[in-house]
Amino acid sequence: MAVSKYGLVQTKGSFQIRGIVSGTQSNNFYREITTSTGQTMRIVNFDVEYEKGKRLRLNLTGAPRDYVYFSKSHQNGGKPETEKVTWGDRFSFNREGFDLIGVRIGLAKVATSDGRQVNERKVVTEYDACQEVQAKLHDGQSVYVFGNIEHRSYFDKNGNKKQSVNLVPTQISLCQDVDFSDEQYKPLHAFRQAIVFMGIAQEKNDDGKATGRFTIPAKILEYSSIEDAEFIVESVKLANTFKKALKPYNAITVEGKIIRSIETAVVEEDDGWGEPSEFNKVTAPSKIEYIVSRGNKDTIDAELYTQSSIENAIAKIAQANKVSADFGDDDDEWDIGDNDIDDIPWKE
Repeated sequence: MAVSKYGLVQTKGSFQIRGIVSGTQSNNFYREITTSTGQTMRIVNFDVEYEKGKRLRLNLTGAPRDYVYFSKSHQNGGKPETEKVTWGDRFSFNREGFDLIGVRIGLAKVATSDGRQVNERKVVTEYDACQEVQAKLHDGQSVYVFGNIEHRSYFDKNGNKKQSVNLVPTQISLCQDVDFSDEQYKPLHAFRQAIVFMGIAQEKNDDGKATGRFTIPAKILEYSSIEDAEFIVESVKLANTFKKALKPYNAITVEGKIIRSIETAVVEEDDGWGEPSEFNKVTAPSKIEYIVSRGNKDTIDAELYTQSSIENAIAKIAQANKVSADFGDDDDEWDIGDNDIDDIPWKE
């Protein structure tokens, strides 16, 4: 299990999505910037439409670093062996059985010895993956994407705390053409997230009325932060199970679907050119929701976290952030924690 910077086990999250690519013609699709420390950084942003008119934004960022890591799996299922390699040698390192730990790219077709067309399989750093995506990803392509869910928070210029959740690909591959009109098509926009459960309550709208859904406030333990998150339960039966079986600070892994919802209203407008027309007008920004359809009871752990351990870690993080703000932080090394690396096979 991967341990955070402050000694607590991280709560990992992952996602899968299959759909049609859009957004590669945008100015924000691919960017190269220079950070305040003079480091080059590459950024790609693109959308994947998983149902007609419903899409999710995916983000990938990479920068040169001092070292990369290669991993070799053991046949007996033990912890993978890792090798630390300097950045400049990342393309030339060729030790038998070792594969780069990075982003898996399958955005080009290659011919097999028997003439079949299959996805090229490349594993590259995040920095190099951004360039691969920029060169090979195009609007209209059907792709399968697997990746990590990263929770972050920051303060805006007015001092207000903002939460963000990024879907960060670790594999981007071409897949069979997606056809939303095909009756056999089954949308894939799933997530799995380990959480620290903090309770469950009825969801209420702005007027204080129950919506019929339930909210689960949770703590997410990233490598260097503890973030607040909220998950939605639509099943009364499942909500009651959570309420009866779990207590605050219990750990559990939940699964479900990632949904982008946009609130709209029918608006009548008289523009002087005849009878008023009706059209759908967006009345609120789009919102990403994590709809829980299942809790894995086998992952419940009532001892891994406690109120005191979480609060102590939050206090240490706050102190470290204050020191960093006061004196700056010049640590550019990308740390992969305790090298607890999942050996995830290619998924297509």
